[in-house]
Amino acid sequence: MRKRLTSRSSRSLCSLGRSALRTYSGMASPVFPEALCVNRMSIPPSKIDGADVLHWAWSGSKPFGWVGTEVDPKSIPVFGLAIARYRGESTIYRFSCDKQWETVQDATYETADEAMKCLPDQYKEAEALWKSYSKESEPAKQ
Repeated sequence: MRKRLTSRSSRSLCSLGRSALRTYSGMASPVFPEALCVNRMSIPPSKIDGADVLHWAWSGSKPFGWVGTEVDPKSIPVFGLAIARYRGESTIYRFSCDKQWETVQDATYETADEAMKCLPDQYKEAEALWKSYSKESEPAKQ
């Protein structure tokens, strides 16, 4: 008998990747639909690369844009953007993140407003709807 995925279990499994989902749901060869994870809003951790997250945006099923090289300019899709600051510092960082909120690129700014307004053209495939980070929005610990 296959286990049924509930909203709660599928949310926590999204961060584990497709192979964990295939194993959990008992599907041996078909690829688990990525849309189950990608279409859900993914809330970032309270810290990214050790910096406290102040604001964040999630693109949904379509990335904001891509980070890459001259050879492959679309090698890494960016689904999450986070505005953060390291404790004790005044510099603001915009972290560009993959589906698991791992940083793939960063940039520095003087203010959080500047960081949110000055997105590079490469991140304009989807609109950034910024949310303020609060402890209430932090994912529950499993």
